[in-house]
Amino acid sequence: MFFFGELYDRYSDKVSGKCILMVKDLTIAQDLTQDILVKAFTKLNTFKGTSSFSTWLYQVAYTHCIDYIRKNKKIYKEELEEDKHEQLQYDDADIDEVH
Repeated sequence: MFFFGELYDRYSDKVSGKCILMVKDLTIAQDLTQDILVKAFTKLNTFKGTSSFSTWLYQVAYTHCIDYIRKNKKIYKEELEEDKHEQLQYDDADIDEVH
């Protein structure tokens, strides 16, 4: 059985890396990592051992991040649109410099 500190020390970097890849924001990823590790710790009794612990934890992390993204879909859609608009402006500036 894990103590929370042991769980955190062993898996926080891996969970955080997955969260960063999924939500593309370090601060949010750090918050999600904390939430995921607390959730996993409180749900340890649901780990059946049919897969490795890291596989189970990865699934908990993935599901939690997907739920977060779905709940914040509008925010992500707006950010993607802003990024796309900024990239177009940047590309236009490069074209102007060439001519």
